[in-house]
Amino acid sequence: LECSYETSSDRIWLNWYKQYPNSRPQFILLKGAKRVISGEYNKSGSRFKAQTTSNSAKLTIKHLQLSDSALYYCALDYDTQNMCCCNVFTAGAVGSSITPEQTIISSSERSNTTLTCTYDDSAEYLHWYRQKRQSGPEFLLMISKTIETVKRAEHLEPQISIGLCKDKKNVDLEIFPAAVSDSALYYCAMEPTVTQNS
Repeated sequence: LECSYETSSDRIWLNWYKQYPNSRPQFILLKGAKRVISGEYNKSGSRFKAQTTSNSAKLTIKHLQLSDSALYYCALDYDTQNMCCCNVFTAGAVGSSITPEQTIISSSERSNTTLTCTYDDSAEYLHWYRQKRQSGPEFLLMISKTIETVKRAEHLEPQISIGLCKDKKNVDLEIFPAAVSDSALYYCAMEPTVTQNS
């Protein structure tokens, strides 16, 4: 499987995910490119191998199985202050834990709506994603637990924000005012620090 990308950054990461029908996306692996090309994080086993160039990424699956039939996504993210910000959609996909406090939330239009997830101590980067009907998941926000810097999607609606409560180990997605168009499936996700191999 191949995808191409364009970016002016020289420290980037390509992430691969797969999604079965009526299921959330599953993290497969990430692979560095350009200046961090030797970096790699793979929790899916030796059957999955990634390669990157300055403008493309390739995922190779060895010994193909029927269970590999799925929708695959590649996602681009950047290395910020030498720390990897990785877009991971599924809770626990990298051996860690993050869980929503509620799985279904109903709210009135123009109300203040907060979605909350609880994370464990291994978390460094905390993310929120949104998936609307007939669409792939889209990155919304990321916050670093250590330095509390926030990364927003380029065209994210201004009423959506992210909050962090370290005492309770909560990461919140806040929508104010909420609109009917905000109806979607939301994912909270976490990723520990990933370092480049020397």
